[in-house]
Amino acid sequence: MDYFQFKTKELRDLAWVIRSPFMIFDEQLSLEDGFCEHEFNNMLPLLQKLDQNPSDLFSHLGELRSPYLGHYYEKLVQFWLMHSEDIELVANNIQLVENGNTLGEIDFIVKRNNRYEHWEVAVKFYLGYEHEIWNPVDRLDLKLNRMFSHQLKMTETEAGKRLLQKLGIDELDRKCLVKGYLYYPLNKEFAAPQVSSVFHARSWWTYHKSLNYPMKDLFLARKEKRDWLSPSIFKEEDLIRQEQLIQKLSSRKNRKPQLFAFLKKEGAHYYEEFSSFISLDNWPDKI
Repeated sequence: MDYFQFKTKELRDLAWVIRSPFMIFDEQLSLEDGFCEHEFNNMLPLLQKLDQNPSDLFSHLGELRSPYLGHYYEKLVQFWLMHSEDIELVANNIQLVENGNTLGEIDFIVKRNNRYEHWEVAVKFYLGYEHEIWNPVDRLDLKLNRMFSHQLKMTETEAGKRLLQKLGIDELDRKCLVKGYLYYPLNKEFAAPQVSSVFHARSWWTYHKSLNYPMKDLFLARKEKRDWLSPSIFKEEDLIRQEQLIQKLSSRKNRKPQLFAFLKKEGAHYYEEFSSFISLDNWPDKI
């Protein structure tokens, strides 16, 4: 997929949100094969129009007051659903309150193929660590367990039932839309999560001491978290030499692994070929 056909970062991110593969597959909770490609093809005329004038997208994103990547991702999903030919956005970001206690928030309720669906969405970037653990701090298995056992069952609560009654919905299906990347340890055998889609986006991660450039003619730049979705374009001043990596890795208080883009130069700009995490050698013990 050539995301660089779109000039602006936000539009590349929107295209990525629609077209990128699902990270997770579940027979009951996942959408059908080909869904992302179908939606992207249907949305392509609008994306091309926005490429000439992205003001509607900028205005929509301008309503976002949160700096978190997950909220930015949800806002892009909302824009997609608002403009999809085959999906009707019924409601989104609905807080459920029971006896004064907030149970949680329903991400999206949509109507598709003449059926209502409750969607919970997430974007995640997980590093394979050891013994099939993906991220020792924010673990993939715990995130999915909460999504499956709590978030997707909120419409079964009394508050959820009242909401559905108010919306005139008798029954609905539940779907999870988890996208992102799985980063496998470099030069190490590591099994994919059992719940992962065979088509999931993947790359690698490594400790600084083990780093070897896979391709000698690639340049390097750090990706800030808000830029993690689609491939990025960088300028000369963004480049990092390999000998500067320790300084860059040590410059962040939490000392977590950082995402770096490996770049190819075309004209005055540097285009991301792929991105990978690089870590200080004591992670995760010293975060």
